[in-house]
Amino acid sequence: MRFTMILGITALIANTNAQSPDPLPTRSQQPISHGELIPISDRRDLIWDRHRSRLYITTETGNLERFDAITRTMMDPWKVGDSLLGADITQNGQDLFVADALNIDDAPQVRKVNLDTGEVSTLTFPPATNEGRPWDIKIITDTKGFITTDFQGIGTVPLREFNITTGSFAIREDTPGSSVSKIRGKSILRRSADRSTVFILEADISSGPLITYDRTTDAFITNSNTGKGWNRLAAASPTGDALARMYWGAVEIRDRALELTNDVEDYRGGPIFDPSRPLLYIADENSGEIVAFETATYQERFRIQVGEAMFAPAGFDEGIMATAHDGSLLFLSTIMGVRLYELTGLRAERVEDFTDCMAGPDSPPSPLMPEIDVADCLRWFDINADGDVDLRDAASLILSFAAN
Repeated sequence: MRFTMILGITALIANTNAQSPDPLPTRSQQPISHGELIPISDRRDLIWDRHRSRLYITTETGNLERFDAITRTMMDPWKVGDSLLGADITQNGQDLFVADALNIDDAPQVRKVNLDTGEVSTLTFPPATNEGRPWDIKIITDTKGFITTDFQGIGTVPLREFNITTGSFAIREDTPGSSVSKIRGKSILRRSADRSTVFILEADISSGPLITYDRTTDAFITNSNTGKGWNRLAAASPTGDALARMYWGAVEIRDRALELTNDVEDYRGGPIFDPSRPLLYIADENSGEIVAFETATYQERFRIQVGEAMFAPAGFDEGIMATAHDGSLLFLSTIMGVRLYELTGLRAERVEDFTDCMAGPDSPPSPLMPEIDVADCLRWFDINADGDVDLRDAASLILSFAAN
């Protein structure tokens, strides 16, 4: 027997690391709840700010939209550029670097946004022949990031490293791309949450080339032609030991060396790893559901209704996801905007899991199943947050079922 996923009442997200918070939001809006829509139809990239508990949404109109997860409301947007694409936040949470699709005097534009004040400065670099707009950005260290660009047509471009302090750019001549020291235009960057690993997914080529970059050695440690179709959407695991990649027919899992370890067949959509649980989410366009898989076996665990129809995702389109750093919230870009899903109070879906965890009042769980530990039991089933799993938690669980 399988449980439906239970969504507990969402607690306020801790904001202990916030720096100089902005004034209270001025937009008049009711708080956005589970499954509801953040109505930003021209959304592109999604970036979570763990320092302020906010989601940033880059947009086609050049606005940086800001969603406050504490109040569950939209803040006033900041006008950052002309047409925004990929973005990433610095480790200290001070700045957001954003690719702007507008090239001024043939110079690609990268916007640096101070997240305390909204002040915007612009970085530029001289483009290569037929090189177009900036496309995707990832910040790797306190001083360094990567940026990919578009090609005016179909072709290859340099991968650039940039210094986030000085604003200088340098071509990485050691990039093992599909062309000599170059990668395809519109290539996707995906980094691990710990910033130890960056995966580069080359675009607009049927062989689906992939590259792994290692921060410790500052080197590209492996590259592979998957031979399995165009790269679409992807996600790096929190520690960089796995890459989930959507291609034409399914989602596949590869390790850091880009060896294929699993194929999640019959599911097509954007993936993301849960930062605090061993789960992979796929926004499946076939079923219109977000499907969760256990990462040890990639067996399905539960489903969440998206709330609207899904279509074939690609680039900065529907299917892009983001999570809060503690796994309490999941965000999904859709045709209509960005949807919010509350994962606080996430529970396992099997009766036997609860039975294995239940030990009685004031007794810590002692599960026998090898795939479950004490922390799992408390995270899943200690609904009353009193350090045990007992009949009082079972009663609260039943009430949660009744409410959902």
